[in-house]
Amino acid sequence: MKNKYLSIALGFALFASCSGKEESTSNDAPIEVQTIEATMNSAGKSISISGNVEAKETVRLGFMVAGKISTITTNEGETIRKGALLASLESDSYELGLQMAEAKLNQMQDDYDRVKELLNRESIAESEYIKVENGLKAAKAQKQLQEKQLNDTKLYAPISGVLLKKGVETGEIINQGMPVFAISDLSSMKVSGALPESELQNVKVGDNAKVYVSAIDKYFDGTIVELSALADPMTRSFPIKVEVDNPQNLLQTGMIAEIELAPSGESQSLCIPVSCIQKDPSNAYYVYVADNGKAFKKLISIGEIKGNMIEVTNGLNKGDRVISTKLSELNNGSPINHSPLQLPQGGGLDAEI
Repeated sequence: MKNKYLSIALGFALFASCSGKEESTSNDAPIEVQTIEATMNSAGKSISISGNVEAKETVRLGFMVAGKISTITTNEGETIRKGALLASLESDSYELGLQMAEAKLNQMQDDYDRVKELLNRESIAESEYIKVENGLKAAKAQKQLQEKQLNDTKLYAPISGVLLKKGVETGEIINQGMPVFAISDLSSMKVSGALPESELQNVKVGDNAKVYVSAIDKYFDGTIVELSALADPMTRSFPIKVEVDNPQNLLQTGMIAEIELAPSGESQSLCIPVSCIQKDPSNAYYVYVADNGKAFKKLISIGEIKGNMIEVTNGLNKGDRVISTKLSELNNGSPINHSPLQLPQGGGLDAEI
């Protein structure tokens, strides 16, 4: 990202005044200067914060049953469609378990049919019938469990995306629930950052944002999708996430980015041309202001650059006439004759740097 204060620093170097200036005496001839009115600029103040690129959705997968890996169908970095088979376990023991459950279910079904007929003839107690009926329900449930475990020996992709990590190899024995794969949907990405506490009131979910990634020297349009209401206890900043489309998969997880936020609404700030500002030997910024035929030095605090204009956060009032020419000839209290200089429509003066 460009250093927004670079042009100011160069300008200040040319306009810096000597430290030994004395106040002018009344015998000095008036200096012909031009002045510019300090005006309110309605351009929205931008906010820039660092961020990290991450996938919008990442799913970590494991088998729901334990076993030995028999097949793996994909490698890291490959694109996967939703529903595709990723890997499978040896299923012999689970097939045998299903056969046993089916045999048990058949036996319980025969017992149930026989006991029900006896109950209809009032040849057995109802309690005997209920006992067999519950046994049949248990056998059906056991068969369903064995069928599920057999199906769980195959692992399918729950989303379309890219295989980020393959944590096992064929022949390894794994436990139930052990993470073995990670899949990320890279069609859109999230850029996470930390919003300063002082800017929280200027930003909301749904605002537009720009994301710059220096690794590929490219800007992306984004939208704020998450803004935490809880500050980080260490930094006192608020976690924020911006979502951007990634149709060409240029963005990858782990890239460093800069998030540029344009807060809702417009903020009013007092602005003057960059070229009016000087810097004294103590590194304080100042300008000369015309008042009653004299030039008076005013210390100021500065903010953001907006084109050729710069925000003044303290030291000036709206309507002050700031001297813009012959600055090197002025001292505090120099007599002047000044004429107003109008800024062109749609922009500021070109800074003489």
